Amino acid sequence: MLKSTRRFLKATVGVVAIATTGAVHAHGTVGADDDEARKIDFPDAGEYVTLVTDLHTHSVFSDGHVWPNVRVAEGLRDGLDVLAITEHLEYQPHRLFIPNRDRNDAVGEAVQAAAGTGLLVVSGSEITRDAPHGHMNAVFITDANALWPVGDRDGRELAAFRSEWTPEKAVAEANAQGAFVFWNHPWAFTATPGLRTELADVHRALIDQGQLHGIEIVNGWTYNEEAHRIAVEHDLTFIGTSDVHNLVDWDYDIAGGGHRPVTLVLATERSADAIKEALFAQRTVVWFDDLLIGRDAPLDALLEAGLTMDRAVREGVGVVDVTLRNNMDAPLRLRHLSTDAQSLHRRADLVDVPPQGVAELRVKPATASDEVALTFEVLNALTAPNTRPEVTLRRAVEGMSLPKSYTYDGDPSFTIEFPPGTNIDAPAELGEVFAAQTPDGVTFGVFVDEVVALDAVVALFMETVAHLGSDFDVTENRPITLADGTAAYRSEVAWFYTPSSVELKTQIVSAVKDGKVVWVAAHPQRQMAHITQLVESLRFD
Repeated sequence: MLKSTRRFLKATVGVVAIATTGAVHAHGTVGADDDEARKIDFPDAGEYVTLVTDLHTHSVFSDGHVWPNVRVAEGLRDGLDVLAITEHLEYQPHRLFIPNRDRNDAVGEAVQAAAGTGLLVVSGSEITRDAPHGHMNAVFITDANALWPVGDRDGRELAAFRSEWTPEKAVAEANAQGAFVFWNHPWAFTATPGLRTELADVHRALIDQGQLHGIEIVNGWTYNEEAHRIAVEHDLTFIGTSDVHNLVDWDYDIAGGGHRPVTLVLATERSADAIKEALFAQRTVVWFDDLLIGRDAPLDALLEAGLTMDRAVREGVGVVDVTLRNNMDAPLRLRHLSTDAQSLHRRADLVDVPPQGVAELRVKPATASDEVALTFEVLNALTAPNTRPEVTLRRAVEGMSLPKSYTYDGDPSFTIEFPPGTNIDAPAELGEVFAAQTPDGVTFGVFVDEVVALDAVVALFMETVAHLGSDFDVTENRPITLADGTAAYRSEVAWFYTPSSVELKTQIVSAVKDGKVVWVAAHPQRQMAHITQLVESLRFD
């Protein structure tokens, strides 16, 4: 879908939020930013709407440094479709200034700020414990307080409650609310020596119970190969988030061309229920830095929509000019998988297609075809650790057809035959009704003129091309009989073709029918048997 269309839909749908129980003391709504170049934009993928989501962000209501309305404003500037506010439940470093007794207040502020903008604000919480549990996000919850029913406890009473209220209880409550739960930055704990992520028994149990559904393979500035492998091996949804605490512009150098990591969700429609369904169905692609990461099906669908072949035109002998277009904000680095049947001309196998831009290629097929098909490995995309997808692009070649014969429907009607793979050109000379070039580069044409003596056709030819050459020498001019029994003449002229500075040996066959003379002329540089067959294939219908 075009960027402008997506923005129109966002503006007309209106804000949608998961219900919360807290009171809202909002500071008003925020306006949408009109900097289209900044907005993250990816095309819809087949039957799915591609929604740009950030499912892990913080404000001053836990350990972030901005008010929730700033998160909303940033989300609008970045072109997000979905923003989750996921404050820490247990960790409240600003509690002396913002008591935050109601853990739904932050999302309530964000919902009020997003009113009328079309940004979908999702309620969430971060269950915050040390390893082996680590941190887990629950999004699409309905009441954050139920995940941390701390009441008025403080001091020792709160410490005792923390031991009593285990992370498993919080995760169970989140699941009871229909939440989607994922494991956050699992490499970021002292219990993961060397930052190597390992699945703990508690996570195995939660996965077995169907209560842990995803894992961050990207958080902030980090892609983690072990987390990616765990996601593949244990059937968890791929998640990538900003986990932003400061201003997005500070953390991700937006002014310098950077972007926050996001999860692209392929949903059936733009609604909370559809987004949840897509998350549970694992239809996600993570965009981190210049890298796209997704399971085979969603990543293939996104690449199919995002990378297209806009043009394939026969230009010269054995060469097809191709235009690749990138319809995504992610750049694409491709490696052409050359074969004996096809290679690139004047360049190596690496092709870079800029974001929302094009790359021009020249392809050398071994044999001519009505279609060009190019297969690439996408070097900046992953389906599993060190595993990259392949894409094949196909397009009909313009300016080329592969008939083995040409039939003239005028008066007189006639047919000629020529090799498969012949490139059809527009007639260029006076009286020419058909022009073409064989796969080995021999040009030829068919002319219909006022009747002349057959033995004078050779003179007519030299008159026709006199402006193109010199040193004409008629080496053959004799009567023959065509295969259909028509009397004809065969001629041969050696001459110097000035534009290319080459010597040609033009072969001509001519015949008279219904008061017109028809002649076929082909221009090889030497005597060629298949060209003789071509000019002598003339027959009248």
